Amino acid sequence: IYVYAYSAGTALPYLTHTIDGNTIYWSEGHSAEHTYHGIYYYSYYSRSTTQISNNEIHNGSMGVYCYEEYSSSSYAFNLLFSGNNIHDNNSHGIQCYENDTGKLTTEFRGNTISNNNGDGILVHRHTGRANVTTANLYLNTLTSNAGRGAALVTTSAVQALYNDINGNS
Repeated sequence: IYVYAYSAGTALPYLTHTIDGNTIYWSEGHSAEHTYHGIYYYSYYSRSTTQISNNEIHNGSMGVYCYEEYSSSSYAFNLLFSGNNIHDNNSHGIQCYENDTGKLTTEFRGNTISNNNGDGILVHRHTGRANVTTANLYLNTLTSNAGRGAALVTTSAVQALYNDINGNS
């Protein structure tokens, strides 16, 4: 699933997206390495709230990749991940990246992310820009990923409560 959110202009509408209840995978023998993300969300000059919930994503290059690119702090990208089962991908389970000077807010609630060849959850930012990045984790199970269970590079304090994070490299 590919989403491109763009809403630049003087009115700056607030976009709301929901990606819910999907099964996204690549079958045996189909090489997804470095090719396919289960969900790729690109937010460009946008103010949006997106809920990605109750999806099963496996056997791709990366489970979910969210990329935000803004040139003003008036742009905000709010992401809620809930109830997803993301496993057996060739890279990270979920990766969210803030590239410019916008605001990326992420919340992960009740997800199971396991057996990926990278980090279970990776939230990071362009450190040479004046951006705002937050991440909160509640009630997630992050196990047996080849990277870290959760790697969070933020500009504010992280709240991580009641997660099961074990067996990651």
